Amino acid sequence: MLHILLNYSVPDAIVKAIAIMYDNPSCFVQSTDGLTKEFLTTARILQGDTLSPFLFVIVVDYILRQSLDIIHDKGLTIKQKQSRRHQREHLTDLDYVDDIGPHG
Repeated sequence: MLHILLNYSVPDAIVKAIAIMYDNPSCFVQSTDGLTKEFLTTARILQGDTLSPFLFVIVVDYILRQSLDIIHDKGLTIKQKQSRRHQREHLTDLDYVDDIGPHG
């Protein structure tokens, strides 16, 4: 995931901050008795984290771009080629919140 963020020109400082959150995350609990000892968390996905959906969308976008670039002649033609400057436009996939549908 981190190399995908760098590929999308996300600044190094932000990628490093994200890496810290996801690599060997640890936490502690505060109670009326004070703080517990620090312990490692076993979950790799931070559920409820506001960053997780954005990271997911970026990774899915990267995967789709990599996989669909090889089939750019497939799919539904939206606009015919007008000239060298105005190439044909076509739709190769539909991405929904909970589903991905290829066309072709």
